[in-house]
Amino acid sequence: MLAGPPAELDLMFVADEARGRGVGRRLAAHMKERARAAGLDAVRVVSHPPSEGFYRSVGAVRVGTVPAALPKITWERPELVFALG
Repeated sequence: MLAGPPAELDLMFVADEARGRGVGRRLAAHMKERARAAGLDAVRVVSHPPSEGFYRSVGAVRVGTVPAALPKITWERPELVFALG
């Protein structure tokens, strides 16, 4: 789901049993197509740290780190951007 503005990818998950089958790559491609169709030139992602490698593999670039959001989130999170231009 795209939230915003500014545009941010939120709530993209793949079930454990479906991982490794290309579902996440298809979801990311669909998101980018929809974002471009909506006239967006970038989409931000605040990732769970273990998911950063996936987002980078589908075209996102790390631009920073988002601090912990206590009390629920106690770890820093990678901030990435999909450039759609």
